[in-house]
Amino acid sequence: MRISILPKTLSGWWSAGLVIASLVLFVLSSVMLGPGPDYNMALAYTLTIVIAVISAAVFSAGLIGIIKSKERSILVFMAMLVGVYTLFGCITGLLGLQQ
Repeated sequence: MRISILPKTLSGWWSAGLVIASLVLFVLSSVMLGPGPDYNMALAYTLTIVIAVISAAVFSAGLIGIIKSKERSILVFMAMLVGVYTLFGCITGLLGLQQ
């Protein structure tokens, strides 16, 4: 198999697109919530859950592309790493394990 930079399958493109969407949503949520402990907690939890769901979808789409469609793209592997990292960060944030 030949490794490429850009994805060749539809699930690979979905993985790459969703990771960009999750990163944009992360930046927007940081701007909307602002600094300090006086922000809207309901909005913070909602945005965290949405980012976690998108991150799980990134990992799932990438995994489907790799296993089912034999996707071998650097962008998909990187998207999966970012997706898993973001998913674990969201889960620890929701459980209150971060300081």
